[in-house]
Amino acid sequence: MADPLYTREKLGAAVQKLATGKGRIKERLNEAAVELVMVDDKVFTETKDIYYEAPNYWKRIMDALTAAKTGAPNQTGIFASSIEQMTEEEAAQVAQSIVSLDSMLESALENR
Repeated sequence: MADPLYTREKLGAAVQKLATGKGRIKERLNEAAVELVMVDDKVFTETKDIYYEAPNYWKRIMDALTAAKTGAPNQTGIFASSIEQMTEEEAAQVAQSIVSLDSMLESALENR
């Protein structure tokens, strides 16, 4: 079974990096994305009382962060390539989705 507490920890760390990290939104999003690698997406379907749209939020976040399916050999990875190709507004929208998803999971866990 997926661990919602671990996922909440990772989402919280991502939100912290988005809120207090140095640099522009794309730089902070790149740092936050590192926290999302270990998230088990089953949490968003298996956690009781989580908002029904949570799996869709997760999918949109990961689709945006992996839009650049391959990068040049000298690039740091798919997340970095995808974020680099985003506009500042697109990066801000992904960041907002991460914050919203974190809130959804926190709310579901409070209702346990």
